[in-house]
Amino acid sequence: MKQSLYIGKLAGIKIELHYSWFFIFLLVAWGLASGFFPAHYKVGLLGAWFLGAFASFLLFISILLHEVAHSIVAKQHRIPVHKITLFFFGGVASIGKGKLTPKKEFEMAIAGPLFSILLSLLFFIIYKSVSFLYVNALAFYLYKINLIVALFNLAPGFPLDGGRILRAILWYFYKDIVKATRIASFCGKVFAGILVIGGFIGLFFGGFGLWFIVLGFFLYMVAEAGYEQTVVSALLNGIKVCDLLTKKIYCIDANRTLDELSRAFITLRKETLLVFDKKKYLGVARILDLMNVKKERWAKTKVKEITRKISPVKFETKIDSVFLKMLRYGIDSIPVVKDKRLIGTVEREAIIKFLRLKQILGRNLK
Repeated sequence: MKQSLYIGKLAGIKIELHYSWFFIFLLVAWGLASGFFPAHYKVGLLGAWFLGAFASFLLFISILLHEVAHSIVAKQHRIPVHKITLFFFGGVASIGKGKLTPKKEFEMAIAGPLFSILLSLLFFIIYKSVSFLYVNALAFYLYKINLIVALFNLAPGFPLDGGRILRAILWYFYKDIVKATRIASFCGKVFAGILVIGGFIGLFFGGFGLWFIVLGFFLYMVAEAGYEQTVVSALLNGIKVCDLLTKKIYCIDANRTLDELSRAFITLRKETLLVFDKKKYLGVARILDLMNVKKERWAKTKVKEITRKISPVKFETKIDSVFLKMLRYGIDSIPVVKDKRLIGTVEREAIIKFLRLKQILGRNLK
């Protein structure tokens, strides 16, 4: 089941709403309607809820534009942007792999906070210029919240924008993205720890600290994952599919039953098998998909009914992108083609062994 809802495109970029967004939208609207607006403006219950809902909506539009700013700069540098997703903690742009440099990283990272500051300035001007109650109230909130968004994101801890700016600067001076990411990631963990501690203090004094605790743990995990991903990319830098290719193909016929598939998994000690129908490649069969089918149906269900369409990778493809594809789809084997002809596979186990050896022997070893 998809976890996000596609809502359209902006500046040529797909926009999606994660289902958790609806919860946080209502939570923000409730908080503004019951606290912020009644405390600053004399509005009735209906007016407060109107302002709360509309301000919550405009807040997420502001966050979306913040992410679009990152994405536009990325696209200007010929770095692909797959989509932007709004979710519980705000928004995230899924930016693909490209030829990244410290300068590009810096420009991409700073674009979001700068745009939020510009939005804050725009809403401040509206707040000072327009006296109509509802417009004034919305502008008052939005100039404050956009400034907060900008300042929070400028905190020098990875994966926040400020952490990416710090990483770009360190990368420029050290000429080592792994070292730069390690330092920026450590700063991110420290910042996450401060949020968690502040959250517990807030709870102790009766304040709203749970949000900061959850956000702190989330940032800590993302900082750790971001560093690990950078290390993996560095270790696999320059390595192509052809370097780790195996000509041994583990496969099964599409018309076999799931009973036969289960025995093949055990016999071959594999969690993924390529599926063929009369020498035509159809996709892959995963042990995870097999387990989603009730055992009493295995004898009558064909392998082709649970086959996933996974496109083969080309002989010269960089191995780091293939590894990420394997992790994303939960597969341990992927077919390789050369001149439109299937010539073998790349195994996840082979990539992991290669990574382990590079870590032991040194990542700069050719």
